[in-house]
Amino acid sequence: MIKKILLLHIAPLFLALFLASMVVMFVSSPGKINHVKIGDVQGISRGKLANLTQSDSAEVNFMSSIANENQVTIFGSSEFTSSPYCPYNFLPDTLGIPALGLGHAYHQSFSILCELLAANEFMENSKVVVILSPGWFMTGGTNTGAFIEFVRPNFLSKIWNDQDIQLDYKEYIGEYISTHYSEIDGKSNHMEMFKGLSSLKNGSLVEVYNAKLQNYLKYNYSKRLIQYDIESKNTKRARINVNYSKSYKRLQRTFISSVTSNNIWVYDDYYNSYIINEDGTERVGDAPVANAIDGQEMNDFRMLVKYLKYKNADCSFIFQPLNPYYYPALDSLNKLTDTITNILARNKIPYLNMFVLDRESYEPGTLNDVMHLGDYGWMKINYFLDSLYYEE
Repeated sequence: MIKKILLLHIAPLFLALFLASMVVMFVSSPGKINHVKIGDVQGISRGKLANLTQSDSAEVNFMSSIANENQVTIFGSSEFTSSPYCPYNFLPDTLGIPALGLGHAYHQSFSILCELLAANEFMENSKVVVILSPGWFMTGGTNTGAFIEFVRPNFLSKIWNDQDIQLDYKEYIGEYISTHYSEIDGKSNHMEMFKGLSSLKNGSLVEVYNAKLQNYLKYNYSKRLIQYDIESKNTKRARINVNYSKSYKRLQRTFISSVTSNNIWVYDDYYNSYIINEDGTERVGDAPVANAIDGQEMNDFRMLVKYLKYKNADCSFIFQPLNPYYYPALDSLNKLTDTITNILARNKIPYLNMFVLDRESYEPGTLNDVMHLGDYGWMKINYFLDSLYYEE
């Protein structure tokens, strides 16, 4: 009889208690932490990463650059080349300032914001430079291809589980995923979580939303946490003295002498390949969109600036130009330029505004073609960054 009671009543009770305790441990446990050590597996303090998928160590090198108080991390897009005058080459090679560039075409404000959010624990006083292209503001914001390419699964995991990241940034990511949900193939668990976070707001009063939110966050978090263990390195190099005025003249003279086929100040191969029609006439660029200040890219830019200011990052922005010999009516972007510079000035963020409205103000060599920086333009940027980030 006693044996029967034990089997039928006592044993199931203990089993139930055991299972309940395991559930409690699972829900309350912070999860397994995967440690990624930075220091032994990286050392890049020069050059660029086209994206964060090109090698196994790309993600680690990016995090290391953000975490290194001596290093400048430069975000940009299609203007990045292998030129020795690009700042991720020139700063370390000539000025002794370690630097790393990240980006290629379609790498825009929202992707950059997400990358920085993933590095949230290292962002305080981090040296961050963002090179803005006017073309970004003519788009509907970061496309899904760039989002998937640059915002890695580990990054979404870091952002989701970082309790120090304000909720509005997580909701902002959720809104993006929700808006572009049908365009994304192979959604990850974290994408679903961010989407679910965004959907909580639909039709909910503040009190109802807060109740839903607490419950949602309690039961929807990752069990795979990523922690980057930083080993500080002194990657400073010897400085070479630079005569910027002399360098400007040399680089501009070299570019001008190389242009033999046109009067719009683009290099010959580009002109012959993209500007000249079959009948010998010149193509003219489309007039820029005049309502760029109201688009999604501007919203993303505002969020990016807000986050950098909140984290007290040692940041700066560069607004590059378009070629006025190719694009007509650039004065239609006057409001865009004013909006961008006013936002940066209001937040006391240093910036270099290279945008010009007319041919008279344009300096040949600033761009190689109709929108991509040339060596003369890069040297102007190097001088700006040198004045900000060089320390004796």
